[in-house]
Amino acid sequence: DMGHKLWTPMAAGKGDVAFEGIIDGDGHVISNLYINSEEIAQIKPVYAQNLGFVGVLGNGSVKNIVFENVDIVTSTSAGTILSNTANQISVGAVVGWLADKNPGGVVSACYVSGSISATGNGQGIGGIVGNGKNGTIEHCLSAVTIQAEGNDAFVGGIIGITKATLSVKSCVYNGEGLTNTGNGATGAVVGNHLNGKLTTSNNYYDEDLKGVGKGSETKNTNHKVELVNADDIACALNGGEMLDGYCTVASPWSVGKDNLALNGYGAETISILTVKET
Repeated sequence: DMGHKLWTPMAAGKGDVAFEGIIDGDGHVISNLYINSEEIAQIKPVYAQNLGFVGVLGNGSVKNIVFENVDIVTSTSAGTILSNTANQISVGAVVGWLADKNPGGVVSACYVSGSISATGNGQGIGGIVGNGKNGTIEHCLSAVTIQAEGNDAFVGGIIGITKATLSVKSCVYNGEGLTNTGNGATGAVVGNHLNGKLTTSNNYYDEDLKGVGKGSETKNTNHKVELVNADDIACALNGGEMLDGYCTVASPWSVGKDNLALNGYGAETISILTVKET
């Protein structure tokens, strides 16, 4: 439990330093992560540019972590930051900015709940990642409520803005809602595909939104469904198929108590999918 004490992102700043290692949470829960750009800017003004558990991720990975009840508050007026069409502030619960590295960073099997509130012009805001050039986001669930105010703000249930070569696959947005009061776009999976190659595959959401708010994907298999927390959705996310009421692939997704369960987190014992024995 982080106790709602101010967190300064790892590899914070404008991107000249990126995290290149591996963070494997092994299913552990981090609760009450608190990030506030105004307070972080008092430590060092440039730290308000890329905000998340990890500020800037290079050729590294963040995986197998549950973030419960995140509270992120940001403003483009904080610190000495770049905030324009080409250089947005980047806000995500897990990673602020997936940097321009090759092959790029990986965010995998992360589960996030809580809220993000952002004000000001020129923002990329996502439930998992704020803004990204190269990398992969896979098997992640965002149950984050996002509220954004300001022009050129792009909000995504999974990632706010994508550039260059980025893949989002087998992810879920199932939060309370995405609100964007400015002239930017909002998508249940991606807010704005600005340029480059974006591949979205096998993603699910229950919001009355497009999967990608602005721009088009190279490959598009995003699915709006009435009920995300269902056996057939969990099975599809696992890459299996339902046979006689059982899924041929039992993990990492299963039906949970209030939302889909990921690697057992949030599962009700009676609802966990099992593999049918043959």
